[in-house]
Amino acid sequence: MTSSKRALSFIWLILGLLAPAIAPAAPPAVDTQALIQDTQRAASGNDQMSLVWWMPEDFWRISFAQEKSLTAEGTEEMLETLRPYTLVAVVDGKMGPMGAVTFRSEADVRKDVVFVDTSGKEHRPLADDAINKDVKLFLGIMKPMLNDILGPMGESMYFFAFPARGESGKPLADPLSEGSLSIKIGEQSFDWKLPLGSLMPPRMCPKDKEILNGAWSYCPWHGEKLVPAG
Repeated sequence: MTSSKRALSFIWLILGLLAPAIAPAAPPAVDTQALIQDTQRAASGNDQMSLVWWMPEDFWRISFAQEKSLTAEGTEEMLETLRPYTLVAVVDGKMGPMGAVTFRSEADVRKDVVFVDTSGKEHRPLADDAINKDVKLFLGIMKPMLNDILGPMGESMYFFAFPARGESGKPLADPLSEGSLSIKIGEQSFDWKLPLGSLMPPRMCPKDKEILNGAWSYCPWHGEKLVPAG
């Protein structure tokens, strides 16, 4: 697959996630809207308007599964391209007294954004020249399309690439394993507790048979240990 075709394929997949009305049907085992919610964190109040979107490999794997035109080989090629990186999208702005939002520049956000892995180690975004050219092409073409969809917020949504793994070879954060991660923008901290429920098989309360989040171990209402649903 050529670089341009690969980048365009990436873009259509992202647009499908951002615009569910035109998105292809997702695999029945995964609720893609729940996955989007699980991978995003937002902050508002005190004149702050910020969004952080963490995109681990499993996010891309689920996204690619929606695209019926992709072969297994094409999907793996795309994943192989992205696998060395953890991509994070950030919007950071302040709201004025009349409701207008002033968004920070990419350079300003880059200086402040830090990925704190499950071991507590901090990571800064990779320099532009340390990122694969295919990934840069994908992000470069996608940017103006996001602008058209999201307006000023899209214009001020910046993508930062972090290494997918630390010096030990372990992932910075595994969305399928227990742990936590934080992405900081200056004094703000956007936190996740893992695993992500949207990627886990649902669980059931044995007392009332209610289907609950797959990341939970106990029913928050009855205190019962959850069992596999179905």
